[in-house]
Amino acid sequence: MLWVVFMELLKYNFIGIGRFLHTCWDILQHFYGNHIVLFSDSSSAGCAICDIILVIWFFYNAANIYSYFQKYKTAKV
Repeated sequence: MLWVVFMELLKYNFIGIGRFLHTCWDILQHFYGNHIVLFSDSSSAGCAICDIILVIWFFYNAANIYSYFQKYKTAKV
């Protein structure tokens, strides 16, 4: 784990690996442990869903979403 944390300083893909490990922890916590928010039964599952979206984003080298939408802007007059 320490190696993954060190490599996160160099590449976004390793941050994605770390977030994926956190997603696995959230899934295990949802089924076998206490929930993150005690009065919400699906809080750990919701965190896992959010984390997997972040994993995908980091595997795309944390692409700038703002510039992605600027490409599809309408033509200037």
